[in-house]
Amino acid sequence: MSAVPPLADLPLWPYLTEAGVIDPQWQGRVAVYAIFDESSALRYVGYSRNLGASLLQHLLRQPGACHGIKAHCVERPRREDLERIAQTWRAENPLLQEDGAWTQPLDVRPHLSEAERLELAQAEESRQAKLLKTAARRLEENCLAALRARGFQGELRFNPKLKERGLLDLK
Repeated sequence: MSAVPPLADLPLWPYLTEAGVIDPQWQGRVAVYAIFDESSALRYVGYSRNLGASLLQHLLRQPGACHGIKAHCVERPRREDLERIAQTWRAENPLLQEDGAWTQPLDVRPHLSEAERLELAQAEESRQAKLLKTAARRLEENCLAALRARGFQGELRFNPKLKERGLLDLK
């Protein structure tokens, strides 16, 4: 593995193309990447075996924070090398504070009304799945509206099995 490229030396790409989609150049690419917000502040560092799919997941989870990307694509990746590059970039940016919101499916529970929380707590298991699925569909609509407001024009496929557990994530 060659030297780790400093994050500051990489070009900053727009998160969405003018057509409102994730740039096709990232599809299927193995890369270490950094996500920047609207003010070009670093928000997340990660690595992926399919950068395009990962960028789409992050856009769903953090639509307001995904405005730019820097990426270092790796032709013959080894997990250790990807982790080393990501750790180096994090060390270059000690103020970076990441949380699970970048990597975990969206949970509908924080978006439930007090009445829905009470109904969920009192419902039988089969009814709970239906309530969670309904709430997940509502959250899905809200997420899609937020993405459209950002100018996103791509297609999203959500994992239907997760909805019954009150989670929203892409398939």
